[in-house]
Amino acid sequence: MAAIKYGQTMLQEGEAARLSLRSEGQQQQIARDLLQVGLRLLQLQLHEYLMHRASRAIGTKSDERF
Repeated sequence: MAAIKYGQTMLQEGEAARLSLRSEGQQQQIARDLLQVGLRLLQLQLHEYLMHRASRAIGTKSDERF
């Protein structure tokens, strides 16, 4: 869960940095980096969700809330 919070913070800070830059090249590079962070964040969220579902399917307890 900490990785997801960290990723969300990175996305917010990166977008603010992108908007403050003048160079189009710098903006494009940060936009690509933000896209990669966003995709990784989605992967982490999907993994947590699937692990939660798997643990419920086999009858173990999970401390994640979905």
